[in-house]
Amino acid sequence: MTYASSATGILLAAGLGTRFDPSGIHNKLLAPLPNSTPVVFQSARRLLAVTAEVIAVVRPGAEKLADVLNEAGCNVIFSLDAERGMSATLAAVRASAEA
Repeated sequence: MTYASSATGILLAAGLGTRFDPSGIHNKLLAPLPNSTPVVFQSARRLLAVTAEVIAVVRPGAEKLADVLNEAGCNVIFSLDAERGMSATLAAVRASAEA
């Protein structure tokens, strides 16, 4: 397969999405699109269409999200400090052996 870029994509998926659901019960990334595909699966597939590889970062406890991202073809890592924000999530990518 030929890719538009040899760059590695990074999909940041460690946030809580509290504007989508303040209770934190429903993960916006797992919300279904009209064709029943989870938002995150479609996002991952689109990113994989233009990069050779995608590293997806999720927070601990988000195993269902990690499973969907693995199914989409992403390499998933967990950010132990995800609650500290996006910079901590990006640091997890830098610290991973896949970076």
